[in-house]
Amino acid sequence: MRFKILTVLLASFIFLSTGVSAATVSLSPTSLNPSKGSTGAINVTLNLGTENSYGADLYIVYDPSILEFTSIKPSNTVKSDEQINEIDAQNGVLKFSFLNLEVPYTGEINVATLNFNAKETGQSTVAVSTSGNNTTSWVADFGSGSQLLTSTVSSTVTVGSSSGSGDNGSSSGSGDNGSSSGSGDNGGSSSSSSSSTSGSSSSSSSSSSTTTPVPETGKYDTTIFAIISSLVFGAGITIKKLFV
Repeated sequence: MRFKILTVLLASFIFLSTGVSAATVSLSPTSLNPSKGSTGAINVTLNLGTENSYGADLYIVYDPSILEFTSIKPSNTVKSDEQINEIDAQNGVLKFSFLNLEVPYTGEINVATLNFNAKETGQSTVAVSTSGNNTTSWVADFGSGSQLLTSTVSSTVTVGSSSGSGDNGSSSGSGDNGSSSGSGDNGGSSSSSSSSTSGSSSSSSSSSSTTTPVPETGKYDTTIFAIISSLVFGAGITIKKLFV
């Protein structure tokens, strides 16, 4: 019996160092074209393929000079023992962590909705961070805690001028909107803003929906990995007592 427990513990440490991989974190829609002063939302989806997961530490990065994220709304699917929602508005980093030690997450999960204000004109990539000091996203394998994340899909938000500047429908007014004013034929009315969003989204999705692979190596500092590691360490202490 003692030999079996030692074998399981040793296997856990081996998995923690090697890791299996199979998960993708996607942000959607992959292209958004809001006008300055308007609001928008980005959905976060986790696809685990055939793997099971404890949960994840997700870091979402963006340009804080263009976007202002106001809230992170977890989906009903995410039932977590530990959950962290943090917005670092100064550095443009969102952190969302969720963990379930009893029932694994499987398949495709609608994780959360990220709500934002478009505060300045310009373009911002909203992406899942897979590197950096304390900003490495981690999807934990159920059983070992090893990294499952292999790829990510980002979103591109292009903020155009507010609809008020296009009320006259002049050619100079439509030019102020940059790339987001390509559908300005409707003359700057409120309906033109919504139609330009769908039109621009389809035209640029092929470039912005590119799947980005996650580096196999990198520095990590994650909440979930720390919790799982402490559980394994605790199991080691218990086993040691069996031999005393």
